[in-house]
Amino acid sequence: MTADADQGMLSRVLGPVGKRGLVIDRVNALREDGADPVLLIDMQVSGLDDQGRDIVAAVLSQTVGVRSVLVCDKHAGRAA
Repeated sequence: MTADADQGMLSRVLGPVGKRGLVIDRVNALREDGADPVLLIDMQVSGLDDQGRDIVAAVLSQTVGVRSVLVCDKHAGRAA
């Protein structure tokens, strides 16, 4: 996701995941400076079905300061 680069942003985007009793597997945040500083946040959460994923993504999209949310599924162990 991309979000405003401000001091409370990480806690605002991590909160909706914790409120659903989920544990984040991995999170990485990078601040991109420039004319309009932005946080690039990569968050991986396991244990979500499609509906749960869509709900969390919708909540994050409505979070103050979040600019965009991109969702993708990571399927481990798929046969080639």
